[in-house]
Amino acid sequence: MKNLICLVLFLFCFISFSQEIIIDVKQAQGISYISGNTTLTEAKEQALNEAKLNALRKANISEEINSNETFLTSEIDGSHQDFYTSDFYSNFKGAIKSFEIISETITAVEPGIRIETIISAKVIKYKTVEDPSFKIDIEGIKGSYIAGDSLEFKLISSNNCFLTIFWIDQLDSGILFPNERESNSELISNKTYIFPTDNTYEITLQDSNTNKETNRLLFVFTKNQIPFVNTSSSIFNKKDIFSWINSIEPSERKIRSFSYLVTN
Repeated sequence: MKNLICLVLFLFCFISFSQEIIIDVKQAQGISYISGNTTLTEAKEQALNEAKLNALRKANISEEINSNETFLTSEIDGSHQDFYTSDFYSNFKGAIKSFEIISETITAVEPGIRIETIISAKVIKYKTVEDPSFKIDIEGIKGSYIAGDSLEFKLISSNNCFLTIFWIDQLDSGILFPNERESNSELISNKTYIFPTDNTYEITLQDSNTNKETNRLLFVFTKNQIPFVNTSSSIFNKKDIFSWINSIEPSERKIRSFSYLVTN
């Protein structure tokens, strides 16, 4: 009986410790204005990002946000690399796990057009900080490519870990690695890996209406195997990528991001 009680107490403590801390924020407001060279799309993105910041503040994750607001507000399509290469990001104590836009209002005011976005959000509060002993080195990714070029790079990790690589362009996104021909995502510490291992990574220009575009690679290293799964729909969604990343404790992951220009 005594052993049974001890087992129950152990399981209770384990579940309590491992359970995510999720804070529901019912309403968070973001406001922006269309003025000068700011387009409607950009203004909507700015309002949404301000709403996300305010959701984090409402969840009492504010001391890091106030000093790093410029990095957080760069989490828009086209600027993900700024958000994830910032050293400040590793010190955040929480993140938006998921959100829903409740309303979006466009009003004509002086001196321009006012955009107001209100969201509800689920904020994950982290229990840990980034592990400084978990080090990653990636070499070989160029700043620009011509469509049809092959992408090649090498990397090394200080820890045994698992790797997922996402590609993100101006129109779409997807998983570069692992894939059907390269299914083993496990990396051994201090071993140099050359990519592709058994495949061809061809650089493409996704938007046929332009002769250049900025694309990016997002490397996610995790100490344990955490397979990426679409959560919002059967269609690959960029929001799912960041929701998945944000759901992983900082001590359990390392993020690296590279942007590059593609031309014809």
